[in-house]
Amino acid sequence: MKRVLISLLTLLFLLAVLSPAAFARAGGGGGGGGGGGGGSGGHSSGSHSSGSTPGPRRFYRPYHSGSPAGTVAGAGSLVMVFATIATARSFRYSPPGAQKKETKKWLRAAAQNDSLWDSAEMKDQIREAYLAIQQSWTDNRLEDARYYLSDSLYNTFQTKLNWMAQRNERNVLRNIRLLSATPVSAGYKIPGDRKTACLCCHIHGKMEDYTADSTTGRFISGSYFSRPFVEYWCFIRNADNTRWILDRIYQKDEYEGQ
Repeated sequence: MKRVLISLLTLLFLLAVLSPAAFARAGGGGGGGGGGGGGSGGHSSGSHSSGSTPGPRRFYRPYHSGSPAGTVAGAGSLVMVFATIATARSFRYSPPGAQKKETKKWLRAAAQNDSLWDSAEMKDQIREAYLAIQQSWTDNRLEDARYYLSDSLYNTFQTKLNWMAQRNERNVLRNIRLLSATPVSAGYKIPGDRKTACLCCHIHGKMEDYTADSTTGRFISGSYFSRPFVEYWCFIRNADNTRWILDRIYQKDEYEGQ
């Protein structure tokens, strides 16, 4: 028993020392916009595809502000520790194969009536949005990425940037890369009397990500090293129904832990 306790304490120490910090990235590394309007022209977004489209699939999951794991005391803490160790692999995660396969099949059928569901078109738009949003975030010029964000998410991001500015902080992002963007859920939701297209993607990215004093350049937190990460980005259509715009960002445990 003593050896087990010593091993457990050692593992806890290693986790505390080696675990990467909670980096920021666009939007502070989490949270979402909550529906809201399209980025182009500041109007609400909607989708009205022509022809018959396959039935709806699950789009994004209900947003909540914290990690679903929560805080567990006593014996539950030991379970959480071992669960963390068991899942602490590299960041080369991929969504469940069945889910990817089902979504891919649905997208192929939907693309026959609506070109914005075309896989190549979606990936081009997502890559363009990803790079523009991350760059505008680190430059503290969110208006440069207005075209790629829903109204609600734009306002959320701007509030976070304003808060950082008051603290004389800047989130520095360098060597920004998108390694992959894989659709994991797609479909339509029908709020009121309109149909809105929704798309969620498993985002595998990599970048240098740290916070610095915006006046002196002094390092505050984060890492100078380029590190991989996984997030889930959820998109809706813009007001003109011509492109995908980002509406929410989920961290991996938020999306997969439900």
